[in-house]
Amino acid sequence: MTTVMALELVKEELTQWRHVLHSMPELAFNEHRTRGFLYHKLRKFYGIDQITETKSGGLVAVIHGAGFDAGNTGRKIMLRAEMDALPIVEKTGAAYASIYPGVMHACGHDGHMAMLLGAARYLGASKDFGGTVYVLFQPAEEKGGGAKKMMDEGLFRDFPADAIYGLHNFPLMPLGMMATRPGDWLAAVEAFEITLNGVGGHISRLSASENLPELAAEIVTGLKDIRKKYIVDPAETLIAVPSIETSSHASNVIAKSAVIRGTIRSFDKAQHHVLKVHFKAAIERIVPSTVNVSINFEMPYPVLSNTARETNLAMAAAREVVGTQAVPPSTMVPKLLGSEDFAFYLGKNGTAGNFIGLGTGPQDGSKVPDLHDERYDFNDAALAIGASYFVKVVEKELGMTRPPIMSK
Repeated sequence: MTTVMALELVKEELTQWRHVLHSMPELAFNEHRTRGFLYHKLRKFYGIDQITETKSGGLVAVIHGAGFDAGNTGRKIMLRAEMDALPIVEKTGAAYASIYPGVMHACGHDGHMAMLLGAARYLGASKDFGGTVYVLFQPAEEKGGGAKKMMDEGLFRDFPADAIYGLHNFPLMPLGMMATRPGDWLAAVEAFEITLNGVGGHISRLSASENLPELAAEIVTGLKDIRKKYIVDPAETLIAVPSIETSSHASNVIAKSAVIRGTIRSFDKAQHHVLKVHFKAAIERIVPSTVNVSINFEMPYPVLSNTARETNLAMAAAREVVGTQAVPPSTMVPKLLGSEDFAFYLGKNGTAGNFIGLGTGPQDGSKVPDLHDERYDFNDAALAIGASYFVKVVEKELGMTRPPIMSK
């Protein structure tokens, strides 16, 4: 690997930043201390020309290249990291574990922020590029569509980027591998919540209740049948239930309410619509009239579709950091059923751009806890790699020749 030397020299500081961010996770649109930490660091960095807090709680730092003036028409690019955490009880046992019970950085956004901070520090110290870099720290990626909210507020009107770049850590890929593809890569997703309310009671008088737990199980079985009957390609479409909650936690108490949560994921709008129609029909068929049922859908995230030019540039930047062998040809990179609200930034209502995956797992191929696991922790060995990747993207997009001086 050929990480940027100046970033390699301060990797201990990148790690320290990451551990602080990990210890104070915050949920969507409530990233107050996180944003304050980032703002404080950015203000101390040399060469940051402007820092703006957005209405939605995002943070944008502006770094102009050398020779910038108000009439500059040079290319402008945006680099993005997410700030929010997840409602999970952390069980990593780390010395820097979450100080907030029930909230943890189980997706690596702490690492993404530390990477982008490192890149911002380098770029501000250098300014040896011919355009403008917008450094975006975004709220609410996990839930709430922070990207869409920022777009609705006029993100690209206020910061008119010609292209946007982001990355995500992949703990099931070996450390240093980087992968992406042009066109559709990550699936559209629509989360649903089915709420059942009825008569509960004592388990010995089963016939006097609605027995909502068994009814919930019947609904899940119905959804499995839909999956088998209507999904053409399981690699590109999914409907599944990962969570059922009831009001009872005792073996002799029948719950009077139950909540079923799941998602529909797809790359094809027609297939998505078919699943949704049959999903609603199954609920109507299974749930008796004596049970009160409601179905709520969260705001859908669109398919993430990378643009060709920016994907080629991202792969070239990645090859310079991790080596050609660690960046597979895009034709070998499959579509994934994961989703990302980075998708809102791309396409007809957004701009050009690329989203890339960075391997953070063991290089021997052994397994570690995956994303959204209570034992997951970001691999600090990836911090200088990701920060170097962001810098190389700027170098490819805007030109950069003179390394900055970065003291610890």
